Amino acid sequence: MKFPLFAAASFLLLAASLAHAAPSLSMGTNGLVYTVDAMNNRIPDYSYAGYKGGGVVIPTLPNKVVLSPPRRRS
Repeated sequence: MKFPLFAAASFLLLAASLAHAAPSLSMGTNGLVYTVDAMNNRIPDYSYAGYKGGGVVIPTLPNKVVLSPPRRRS
């Protein structure tokens, strides 16, 4: 019965240390504010990801070449 108690205590200590070390995200006056932790980690901001930074429709272009699978030889 000593192992489950040790595991539970270790888990609680690890969870407490991670809670203080994790980077955070909050709402500022001009949008989201990303803060760093002690190791300079921060939550990634993917709001700019996508075609031309997102918010722009990907253009539809005509096909230039159409490929077909090779014919099997009998």
